[in-house]
Amino acid sequence: AIGGYGRAELAPGSDIGVMLLHNGRSDIEAIANRVWYPSWDSGLHLGHSVQNAKQARSLASDELDTARALRSARHGAGDSGLPARLGGAAGARQCGGVVRGRLSGELGGAFS
Repeated sequence: AIGGYGRAELAPGSDIGVMLLHNGRSDIEAIANRVWYPSWDSGLHLGHSVQNAKQARSLASDELDTARALRSARHGAGDSGLPARLGGAAGARQCGGVVRGRLSGELGGAFS
């Protein structure tokens, strides 16, 4: 669970942020389809992604939205060891640094 869903702070009309974090399985597309399609068919609005830990960390270092979402990520189901591969506390600090750096740049240093 990521974003507002990960923080347990869903706003009315917001999407359900879900990341399918995997360890490089060759059948990940089939697994993702078994998760996403029933969710969509039931009317849920998913903000979704399928990534391994390295991809998620790389994306978070480049994209503010991903960095913010990963900072509030929480385990929902499956292998509870996979989220630790995102970097644990060090990863959260790195994502937090990306968020602070981007906000500072975008707002002219107002929060430095």
